[in-house]
Amino acid sequence: MLEITNTENLAGIKIKGDYQDLLSLERAILDMSGQGAYESYRDIERNLADLVFEIRANNTDDGKYHEVKVLWPDIIFDVLAISDFMNLTSGKTSYLNAQENTSVKERLTKEIFYLRYFTGLVLNAYSKFVKIQSYTAFYKIAHSPKMIFNDYYASYLNVLRGTFLKQEPTKRAAFIEVLPFMIVSKNETYQKYVQRVKEVGYERSDTSSKEDIQW
Repeated sequence: MLEITNTENLAGIKIKGDYQDLLSLERAILDMSGQGAYESYRDIERNLADLVFEIRANNTDDGKYHEVKVLWPDIIFDVLAISDFMNLTSGKTSYLNAQENTSVKERLTKEIFYLRYFTGLVLNAYSKFVKIQSYTAFYKIAHSPKMIFNDYYASYLNVLRGTFLKQEPTKRAAFIEVLPFMIVSKNETYQKYVQRVKEVGYERSDTSSKEDIQW
């Protein structure tokens, strides 16, 4: 059974599970995201692919429990991305409508519940240090049929991650609490970033290093 807890200094979460737990999560994410089927969401899918990579890198079929650490900005983005892919995959333009994807459709009948279970565990970890109003608002966004990442510059996550990692550990909780709303609101900081990208012609890359993080 999956377990999710906060890291000691609130840098992120720890996802714990045995080989089958983590493998099931990996497969569910890949099936739900369509593996390249939604062209306009490929940048969003790449962020989920990073999570899948971390799961694979830390998972071994040796009968033991394994642990995957994920930064809070990334896991919040992933939860919102999973919500969007659930809406895409259950909609009229779903890649599952193609006959050759019948077997994937059958798997997803169970996998969608596993993903809801996973996002629920993340939300529970978030609830440990935020106001109930913030938890409720994040929960509603993560379960909304409204699309979040249409025409979204996914590389903005690199900006948020960089800002987050500059925070003192004692100030992380307050920053994490507003992160879901910073992502979805497309606020002034986001708009300035988009304008800058259009001016210079390239997006910000990830320059963070996990080796230096006070987890």
